[in-house]
Amino acid sequence: MGFWLEFFRDAGIPSSIAMNYAATFEDNRISKEMLLDLDKDILMDMGIKVMGDVIAILKHAKKVHNQDSRKRERSSAHQPSTDDQGADNIAVSTTVQHPKPSQDVTSVGGGGGGGVSGVD
Repeated sequence: MGFWLEFFRDAGIPSSIAMNYAATFEDNRISKEMLLDLDKDILMDMGIKVMGDVIAILKHAKKVHNQDSRKRERSSAHQPSTDDQGADNIAVSTTVQHPKPSQDVTSVGGGGGGGVSGVD
């Protein structure tokens, strides 16, 4: 009942009446998502008959709905898209293959003498 009590108080409804209205909303299982569905007839069917209260409730319902919509828009703008999720979890594997020598090291230098030519 806490949300509805705060809602009615913020709408300018006196505290003692706000408690009754909050209990009425709870009894009728009215949820926050239903705020824009409220109208004069629904409120009167639930026993809210004071026209000033009806107007205040409907105005505040629009205000709260608009505030919630802006909050959702802001929070979704700061959240990564589903395409971006998991990008930090990608592991990159690199394998370095060293080329094998094309010649045997013992045969370098060409020819049989086994030494370096030009040195006495």
